[in-house]
Amino acid sequence: MKITQHQQKRVKHPNPHLYKTKLTSNDKTELKAIFENLDSKNFWYLKSTIPEQNQKAKSVEERMIDFALNIQLSLNNNLPVVSGLLQRKEIEDAGCKLLRPVDISLNRLLSELYKQKTAKEAYQFARNFEFDPEDDPLLVWLSSSIQDTALLYLKKNNFNIQNYLESDKLYYLWGFSNKIFDTTYKINVLDYDACSKEKSSTASAFATNQKRELSAVDPVENSKMGRRTDTAYIGGNDVEVGCLEIGKTNHQTKEFMDGSIKMPIAMKDMLMKLVEQNSSLVNQLHILGYLIMGKKISLMDMDIPKGYVTRIRRTKQVLYPDSSDNFVVRIGPLLELAAIGKEIAEDTYKKFSNNVIPLSAATDEPEEYVIPPHVSGLSSLASSPSSHH
Repeated sequence: MKITQHQQKRVKHPNPHLYKTKLTSNDKTELKAIFENLDSKNFWYLKSTIPEQNQKAKSVEERMIDFALNIQLSLNNNLPVVSGLLQRKEIEDAGCKLLRPVDISLNRLLSELYKQKTAKEAYQFARNFEFDPEDDPLLVWLSSSIQDTALLYLKKNNFNIQNYLESDKLYYLWGFSNKIFDTTYKINVLDYDACSKEKSSTASAFATNQKRELSAVDPVENSKMGRRTDTAYIGGNDVEVGCLEIGKTNHQTKEFMDGSIKMPIAMKDMLMKLVEQNSSLVNQLHILGYLIMGKKISLMDMDIPKGYVTRIRRTKQVLYPDSSDNFVVRIGPLLELAAIGKEIAEDTYKKFSNNVIPLSAATDEPEEYVIPPHVSGLSSLASSPSSHH
C-alpha cells in the first residue's frame, strides 16, 4: 500500500535577525556580575596553557567572559575561545568518552549484521535472532528495528522515502532512535516518553520563569512556555535528560539554528535544573541531543567536565541508507549511535534518581552559581517576545 501525503507541512525557517542581537551595556554588566559571583577556586585551567614562570595563567572561564564581552552575539561569530590542537584535545578528552561502549550482545550481533549484503539479507538475519522477549528487550529492539527499516527497501516500485513529512520521517525512518528507550522497563528505574509533535520543555519553562515574583505594585508576569523540541526524553518525576530536533531536508540555516542555538539552550536548561537540585552531580550528568537533517543524524552530548564550563560534543553526521545495496553498512552505525544515546540518557537518569538530595533551607538570598545561566537569560534577550519561539 502506498502512503500518500495529503497535506504538505509548511516549513517555518527561523528569522536570522532574531539572533543577531547586540549585547547592551546592561547585558555586559549582568555578565560581569555573574562572572564575579563564581568561585575562582573552581576555575578550569588547561594543562596545555600553563604559562611560563612569573606569568599569570588564564582559565577557560576567563577566556569565555573575555570573548562574551568583546564579541557581539551574532550568527557570523566563528572565533574560537581557545586555539591550538592541544587545548582543543584537552577539552574534548576531559571526563568520559563521547562514544561510550554498548551492550556486548548488541555489539556481537552488529558485527554479524555487517556480513550481510542487502536489505533482504539483513531482514532474514534479524528474523532468526534467538532471544527471550522478556529478558532481552534490547535484542527485541535490534531485531524489530532492522526488520522495520529493511522493509522500506523491499517494496516493489517504492516511492522516495526521503520525501516523507517530518513527523512521518521520525516515525518510519528514525523511529528506532526513540523506540530503544522502551527497553529500559527491565531495570524499572526509567520511564521514558518520546513526546513527539513539538514537546515544550519543563526545564526550559522553569529557567524562563525563574525571575517571576510577587509584587505589591506591578502585576505578576504570566508564566511563559518552555522552548519546544520535536522530542523530549523524560524519566520518572519529569526528569528531562535529552531532546531531538528533526528537519525534513538538509537545510543549512535550520541546521545552524537548531543545532547551535535552539538545542544547546534547551539542553542547558535541562542540565541546570538537574544540577540545581543536586550540585554534587555537577560533573557527572550528561544531556543527550539528536539533530536530524534530511537523511543525516548527529548525536550531541552536553556536560560540565570541569569548573563552570558547559561543553557540547558532537558526532560527525551519519547517513541514512538510500538503497538496498548500502542498507547494511549504513544502518549498522545508526543502530550503534542509538545504543550510545540510550547509554548517555540512562546513565544520567540513574545517577540523578539514585543520589541523595540533601536537605537545605530555602532562602531569598542569591546563592553561588553551580552553573552560570546561558546568555539568552539576560534581561534584554529574555524580555524579547521572540526569544522563546
